[in-house]
Amino acid sequence: MAEAAQGFIRAPPHYNVRMAVQLDRQARLKLAELALSGDKPARDRLLDDLRPRLFRFIMRHVGDHDLAEEITQESLVRIFEKFDAVRAPAAFDGWAFQVASNILRDHFRRARRDEHLRGKLQLLEWGEA
Repeated sequence: MAEAAQGFIRAPPHYNVRMAVQLDRQARLKLAELALSGDKPARDRLLDDLRPRLFRFIMRHVGDHDLAEEITQESLVRIFEKFDAVRAPAAFDGWAFQVASNILRDHFRRARRDEHLRGKLQLLEWGEA
């Protein structure tokens, strides 16, 4: 299922985040209502609309385009997989951004841990020299 999800939400190579047409809040709410009732095209459109907004949010936190794309993709896959967890259409945006925030938090935790382990490895290597 994750492969299907990734194929569905991966932006085409020519996709330009800045040129994506954004829906207004009312249109997103209506799409969320339809999507949560099982309308797959509405879910697809809702996720398409979410992608550039999530990307901008993530980019502000990481400052690296490639990393922001990677975390955006991971967030969208998780949102796709857990879509049924949304309880109310009005809660979709907040829920989706919370998913992305959790993934960002995990990324920073891993990066800190990896940096700490690299430091310990360097100390061990210096001790052997």
